[in-house]
Amino acid sequence: MTIRSIAIRMLGAIALGLCVANPALAEDLPGVSPQHLAAAKAAFDEGAMIAIGVRQTDDKIMSMVKEYIASDPEHKIQSGKFKAAEAVEEWKQAMIVNPISLTSEAYRSAHGRDPTPEEELYWRPRVVAGNAWFAIIRIAERMKLKQDPFLRRQMIERAHLELFGRVETDAERAYWLSRDDDFAELLAAARNWMYTPKGAQDLKASVTRALLVTYLSVSDDDIATSLALAKKNHWTFKQMAEYPHKRH
Repeated sequence: MTIRSIAIRMLGAIALGLCVANPALAEDLPGVSPQHLAAAKAAFDEGAMIAIGVRQTDDKIMSMVKEYIASDPEHKIQSGKFKAAEAVEEWKQAMIVNPISLTSEAYRSAHGRDPTPEEELYWRPRVVAGNAWFAIIRIAERMKLKQDPFLRRQMIERAHLELFGRVETDAERAYWLSRDDDFAELLAAARNWMYTPKGAQDLKASVTRALLVTYLSVSDDDIATSLALAKKNHWTFKQMAEYPHKRH
């Protein structure tokens, strides 16, 4: 299995359907059909998630498309032959100018924290040389989590503090220690669970904790209002505490 296929499986389903054919956009790019433009944007979207780990804005993707068209003698975008593999290489070159940001994104996804200066020093030259990018770093750090129970316990604790505003229970720790999920995957899975009927009690408790960060006491009305906001936005505890509802 190639690194690219591993990265795609690891990151989950890429929402390629977000990039739909738009004739108006294609008018600014002579020789590019709406369908081929949509395909190129989808490839750049997928490539960004593999190389950088962060979905880019439509404006940024369009800028990359235009730059590629201007420098490509083979006219791959115009002919519909441009693929995600080429997009990954383009994003890797773009990220060489900011390797710290790329490494930080990978560590946040894997560990739920920024890299230490020593970790940054290890990865920076590899990113600059084009030998490492988001998916490579994240896969390497996932392996560390799998091999080091202490690092894994730290990651599990960070995820629970961010999602619930509390440390994990013994049962939760045992469950997540038995799995291979990294921080981003654990957070996504646990968040989905919290917004099901089975997670209702934990959701209410997390909302209450978040309110107490801002207010010394909370009422039933406060909890009900904040619960509605949390459910609407699928917020974590951290987000609830950052965006508390305003009392009237």
